[in-house]
Amino acid sequence: MRSISPLGCLSLALFALALLITQPYFLLAGDPVAIRYETRFLLKHQEIGIPYDAKDQLPENLLPPASEPDQYFWRNDSRQKYFSRWGLTNSLAFAIPLSVVGPDAQPKPLVLALNTFNVALATTLATGLLLLAGNAFSPLWSIFCVFGFLTSTVLFYYLRAQASEIIQMTLLVWSLVAFRKLNDTLSYADESTHPWQSWRTMVAFSLLLFALVHAKVYFSLFFILSLICLFVGRLGSKNARNLALVGCALLGLCGLSQLAVNYYKFGSLFEVGVGPAFPRSRSDWYALEHFKDSIPDYLWGRNASILFFVPMIIFSFLGLRAHRRRYSRESALIWLNLLAIIVVAGGWKNNHGEWCLGPRYLVPALTITVIPAFESFRSVARYSWMDSRKMLFGIIFALVFLFGLRRQIVANNLDFFAVQQVTGSLAEVDKQIFNGHYFSDSSPFTIARDLRSFCRGEKQGYLYALDRTVRAVWPDLGASLNKLWQNECIDNLYFWALPKEQWFN
Repeated sequence: MRSISPLGCLSLALFALALLITQPYFLLAGDPVAIRYETRFLLKHQEIGIPYDAKDQLPENLLPPASEPDQYFWRNDSRQKYFSRWGLTNSLAFAIPLSVVGPDAQPKPLVLALNTFNVALATTLATGLLLLAGNAFSPLWSIFCVFGFLTSTVLFYYLRAQASEIIQMTLLVWSLVAFRKLNDTLSYADESTHPWQSWRTMVAFSLLLFALVHAKVYFSLFFILSLICLFVGRLGSKNARNLALVGCALLGLCGLSQLAVNYYKFGSLFEVGVGPAFPRSRSDWYALEHFKDSIPDYLWGRNASILFFVPMIIFSFLGLRAHRRRYSRESALIWLNLLAIIVVAGGWKNNHGEWCLGPRYLVPALTITVIPAFESFRSVARYSWMDSRKMLFGIIFALVFLFGLRRQIVANNLDFFAVQQVTGSLAEVDKQIFNGHYFSDSSPFTIARDLRSFCRGEKQGYLYALDRTVRAVWPDLGASLNKLWQNECIDNLYFWALPKEQWFN
């Protein structure tokens, strides 16, 4: 695996700088808050979970009746504790930025620490992708491909969110780096190969997967698929058998530790705390009938379409055949992993993750689909810039990139939950006044674009007409809704949105 070129290193530095100044300047609400509170108690008291008698230290909106049961915290009556519903890796990962600023840090230092942590993870992720691209084509094309994926798709949204998706994305990419290194070693092994060659890489690979499973339990499927794809048909070699034993031993240890965590946090070996919110109170949280909605949603739906939220994936499809010929085991692992997550998440009633952008549950698996795209770029990299095939490819890439980048600019210039807040406040009003279906039929990008237009004072568009009508019919309601919309229009940019004297204050 070739090292990253000087041009690639410069690109990583510029990417980290651009990402830093476009991080959010406030704390993201929702799931990450619950994770951070568990981390705070871990740092302060060296124990997992928040005791019932410390309930007053938790935000009221995260606990029933303000929230649904088990929406943010799992109540374990036997241990008299609240536990975050998310994996242990997430709580431990957040301990890194919280250790720097302290568990009781004020919002501004905490935001700076979380943003810096996000930038470090995103840069590490991009580094792994550039390493995987190293043998495919020229440094310039690899940079276009990697950063095109990271900036013009929904992946950019999750590189800025103070949530667990970026942790999963980073672990998954570096698992693939280790997988390829092991695969290359086993592919060229012969009788002279030492029986314990690459065991350190195998341990590192397994530990990355270990952490990934404890971030989101359904990546246990990825752990199993990785071992199958890596060792099937190779167990005749003593080195392969030894490495497979290491992998299986750590897989077993990972399974046992996950069961222990389940029992400790959720009171049952097989309760994992994932799925939609409040699973104990909803019997239809997973059912085959949900696939009739989820599969169309993943393909062309306005909420979670892979083609609209990750348009660069068309290059992955173009390079799929070449990648399969060159790295057949790796290709099988990438696409089987995506299929496995679709099978898991597609059966949920909330198949894409509400109050988010795009197919949130699929995002980590979609991150590594950039790897087959490298081969489509490699197929034209050898041509001169005056060659019509390379020119056509470059034009298509530029158009897809600009299409995706524009959508990301629209979405990321707003509060993370702006579209959901406005939709929730106006959907019923819209039906009563116009008998309309604007909010149910419009994509999040359409609503975000119209909201930005309204907040700029432009006297046109659907939201402007609705605002005028609401003000005429219900003046008080119109004024309060208008204020809510304006609040949601606060630029969601970190350094750029704040006065310069507050950047490090």
